[in-house]
Amino acid sequence: MEIPYYETDLGSPFVQRNPYPFYAEMRNHYPICRLTDGQVAITRSEDVIFALKNPSIFSSKGIKIVSEAAWIEPECQRSMYILSQDAELHASHRSLVNREFVGDSIKKLIPFMRSETERFLDGIGSGSFEFVELFAYPYIRSIIGRLIVADDIQTSDQIRQAIHVREKSTPFDPPEDFKASYHAVMEEQNDYLKNLIAERRKCPKDDVTTRLLNIRPNNAALSDYELKSALDLFLSAGFHTTAQVLASAMLYLSNLDDVFSLLKAQPDRIPDFIEELLRIDGPTHRLLRTVVSPVELNGHSLQPGEVCSVIVASANHDPALFPDPDKFDIDRQNKKRHLEFGYGDHVCIGSLLARTEIRVALEVILERYKKVECRIQHDVEWVSTVTTRGIRALNVQLS
Repeated sequence: MEIPYYETDLGSPFVQRNPYPFYAEMRNHYPICRLTDGQVAITRSEDVIFALKNPSIFSSKGIKIVSEAAWIEPECQRSMYILSQDAELHASHRSLVNREFVGDSIKKLIPFMRSETERFLDGIGSGSFEFVELFAYPYIRSIIGRLIVADDIQTSDQIRQAIHVREKSTPFDPPEDFKASYHAVMEEQNDYLKNLIAERRKCPKDDVTTRLLNIRPNNAALSDYELKSALDLFLSAGFHTTAQVLASAMLYLSNLDDVFSLLKAQPDRIPDFIEELLRIDGPTHRLLRTVVSPVELNGHSLQPGEVCSVIVASANHDPALFPDPDKFDIDRQNKKRHLEFGYGDHVCIGSLLARTEIRVALEVILERYKKVECRIQHDVEWVSTVTTRGIRALNVQLS
């Protein structure tokens, strides 16, 4: 059966204000469909899980059509490291870097997370402030800096610029002005990473960068291209998304007085709040995959070469998986089954780090303040990329 087109542009500002009704329409009437950008969308939870747990059919190399597009100068391309690897190659590399993002490595950072939260809040004090720029991004940047590069990190604006141009990238030939801005930002990123790698070769530190220089997957050191791709991935992957979860947390705590009161009285319920928040309004909406083996889904034949948008945000609102999915329910029994961090072999390596960053920040905020209010004069402005959705700015008052 021919794959039908879904004519609505999912990236439009109108849709991004609230994409979930559109996802529901797609699940109900166009569970497999072709989007305006030519990608095939997969929206039902059953099909989304099937795609994510079968990399032999839906390859993670799909992301390379964007990160290594033909129009990008070779020195500005990125392999995206383990994000785009399949099978044994992915397993061998992931096993070596996984230890940096689990267990004791994260526990050691908790006192630092707490002190950084307190430091930023001390600087802000009580009253109204722009939460995304003044707290969320600097807080996440400081933690990533400590973990990945022992504090020798770029500014928040530099990291965001690099994320922004990559997320706005396209496999198709873009306008010349975008090419110019893309290459300018990535060349600046290259200079930073090249200098960082050279410095760590001379002066090792207790950070992920130094340990990447020393790992030997398949008995060979990472090439400079692999090192740049790995560092770029680790520096950026949790920066935008985790900051956006914190902003969403403020919005929900402002609107849900009963939940705010519950968490004040029982801070041990903060992890439950985080999981339901990730399910109902997480920042990652799509994961990209490339079909490498013929497959049939919902009566539609997908052939090798098709690029698929696996819409995890739709699966997280699928009533077949989550009854009454549009309701925020902190007591939801299966909330941890959300797909915000992916599924299967490619489940997000930084999920524990992100959960811990969010939990610690919320613990301190709930200890310090009696009320969280979001001062919204107009609609919240949402910013979207190929794969994510987030809040551009959010005025918050803590009292």
